[in-house]
Amino acid sequence: MLNILSVYKSVPYTNDALKLLRSGWTMPDDLEIPCLSDDNSVPIKDRLEVTKTTLVEVEGRIQNAGSEAEQILLHNIARLPIIQLRQKLTEEARVNMPRTIVTYPEAKQKTEEILYAAIEKVTGKPHVNVNQIWGYDDEVALVVATLLDAEGQDHETHGISRILDYTPAVLDGKINPQGKVASVKESYGKLSFDGDGTFGQVAVQMALQGGLEYMSHLDDGSLVVVMRNAYHAGRIEWILRQAARAGYSSIAMFNVGGRVAPEPDGMEPRWGTNPIGFGVSTGIGEDGVVGDIATTARPEGWIRVAYLNGLSVPLDVLRTPDGTPVIEPDGAYREKGLPDLLLPLGGEIAAHKGAVLGQMIDLFTDAASDRKVGEPMLPKKNNLVLILNKDNEDVFVSMREKVSRIQSCKTASGNPVRIPGAVGLEKLGLAQVNGLNVAEEIWGQVDKLHSKLC
Repeated sequence: MLNILSVYKSVPYTNDALKLLRSGWTMPDDLEIPCLSDDNSVPIKDRLEVTKTTLVEVEGRIQNAGSEAEQILLHNIARLPIIQLRQKLTEEARVNMPRTIVTYPEAKQKTEEILYAAIEKVTGKPHVNVNQIWGYDDEVALVVATLLDAEGQDHETHGISRILDYTPAVLDGKINPQGKVASVKESYGKLSFDGDGTFGQVAVQMALQGGLEYMSHLDDGSLVVVMRNAYHAGRIEWILRQAARAGYSSIAMFNVGGRVAPEPDGMEPRWGTNPIGFGVSTGIGEDGVVGDIATTARPEGWIRVAYLNGLSVPLDVLRTPDGTPVIEPDGAYREKGLPDLLLPLGGEIAAHKGAVLGQMIDLFTDAASDRKVGEPMLPKKNNLVLILNKDNEDVFVSMREKVSRIQSCKTASGNPVRIPGAVGLEKLGLAQVNGLNVAEEIWGQVDKLHSKLC
């Protein structure tokens, strides 16, 4: 019998399957298959639940089918259409997700109060600033600023929803809110920092500050800045953008614990979403051009948002440890046994390229930042490599010219060429005026957490 439940595409008909069709095989009368034309007045979430329930039932029928021929028919005629419908409804639900407008002041106040309350619950006293962060009162103010910045740019994967992760991490001791970031080594062309288990945003900000301060005394040149031992650090774009505005081109990468297994059939996580980003300065004070990507098909935060909102994920995003593709995100957060695994960037055709990129970022980051023998790889533990290159006015003029040439390209649609990061900044500007467009489910959970702790 075929292992057909591990297949998410149509299976060619065998002679036996065709004979079964010609003999008059029909769908079992007691099996009701939902379809696109079903009552659209029913809420999408309810329709999604129907597709999920029916899919489980159909897959049970396939497992118990009397022949391989019947398996193929049930798979092609029933299972695949349900999966396709579920994916379509999920995308519709994602686009039309109920949202609420939250003003910047309200979002800032509530999320800060939650973190302050969690820290006080752990330490027994109100939070006192430990690290001297340029432009921010304390660690909580910086962390919240990064979350609102991401939310405003429509990157909700690293936005307000992260409060629902960071708060229990503080309460469980996974984040050390009193961690002091320290320079631990200075060698030729490299500065090394230890994050002392604090918020990742704080650790990378302090590392960036150290690098910019060091380079400020030089006319030109490059510097490698590394940081180890901090919690989830948010969007890599945050530090690249600051470097670009300060007149530096930069490359940054994180290695991020274990969520990905070696392809094609690894069963245990060995590295994470391992983002990499590049920033190019077009002048001091200008936004420059910044592009960053995860080396997985989707970042973990995107899967987490789907999980929190009861949605499925597209194909080529997750698989079980034994290699079966899945579209439900629940298994990625399985607490007992091996979790479902994130798939590398590249999809079915080029996943090996994403796997190479993710694995090499993992190894290079550890090598450059002096990983210690036996050091554990925790899922939310972030380590950083940041390469800064000090630019000058000639470089700025050249980069502006090059960007202009890219933007001048004609397009078949007539739409302008998109420069990495530009759309996000436009959305951020609107959100700062009109408020943040936050998923109702996420904000409801944040509200409950605020009521509970504050």
